[in-house]
Amino acid sequence: MITSAQSVTAPDSIDDQETFRRALLRLPADQQRRIAARFIGNVLELAHEPELNAMQAALSRAETQEREIDEIRRIIGEIHARSHPDRMPGAVDYRRHAAYLVLEALMLCAGRGPDDRRRMRCAEQVAAYCRLARLCAGLAADRAGSCRGTLERRLQQEIKAQFRMLSRFLAEKESGARSGNA
Repeated sequence: MITSAQSVTAPDSIDDQETFRRALLRLPADQQRRIAARFIGNVLELAHEPELNAMQAALSRAETQEREIDEIRRIIGEIHARSHPDRMPGAVDYRRHAAYLVLEALMLCAGRGPDDRRRMRCAEQVAAYCRLARLCAGLAADRAGSCRGTLERRLQQEIKAQFRMLSRFLAEKESGARSGNA
């Protein structure tokens, strides 16, 4: 059972998947959205859609209003519909798959509305989409098939980056709570 003291206290450093998962599950929906948007920010360049930068930034801010999230959801939905990799003929294009996974992560982060239950716990799923996007980008970069070590390294780098982002987020949250700005 999680006590209120446990839910406020941030671990010094998150360095394993179970601690990462537990810390994410303790966050309320608005903080889930904000940390999920930070995860997306780390892979946003894979989407090749410059207009997504402002949307990702808005989703990461605490003061973003629901009507702004509604507009973001609408725009992402339009991009999403025209970008599905299955709509593109030919061989598998891992670069397009990576971009599509980033869009999927953004869609999940924005949710389907304020009462969307998926939004309540989106950060862990968004983290997984971001990891998959990084892997697809790695596959696109090395189509020769000899990139196993490189792919594993890229995945580990993405996971460690997410651990660092969440550790910083929790530390900021804790410091804001102490100073009365939570």
